[in-house]
Amino acid sequence: MKGLGLNEVLQEIYGSNVVLPMMSGKAISRAIRGHMLVDADLSTFLVTGLFPCNEDGSCLKLIKDASTLYDSIMSGKESVANVETSNTMCEIVNDLKKKKLQLQSSETSNLWLAYQKMVQAVRKLIAADRTSSWNLHLEAIQECLVIVAAAGHHNYLKSV
Repeated sequence: MKGLGLNEVLQEIYGSNVVLPMMSGKAISRAIRGHMLVDADLSTFLVTGLFPCNEDGSCLKLIKDASTLYDSIMSGKESVANVETSNTMCEIVNDLKKKKLQLQSSETSNLWLAYQKMVQAVRKLIAADRTSSWNLHLEAIQECLVIVAAAGHHNYLKSV
């Protein structure tokens, strides 16, 4: 990620003296928080560009439907499983997949998407640890295998 602005973004958040220990693996908690912030910002950027409103107001309907689903989950009227399989959520997921496929044509965008996948793997590891879910842990470790191998940490790869 050198030269793509990740250091600069983290320096804006934390200051220049703190980023070197974060990136070298010394300040792990702060680094995870920083990466989660950058990931959230990238996701916001992706979603904001995904839903430009058409003249017929179609994006407004999708956003309104998603808001209604959110309210129904928060009030306890709907279960998460029902919302995940709803037409609105399926449409949003399909739109996101299409947008990500379009972005993969650019090398820089593809690199940022890969960065988001790595942060998602970390999120999954943390969730598995906090919920004591063995299946989620195995799924997260499987996603991390590629990252660990690409980083050249062969001893870690063997132990995983």
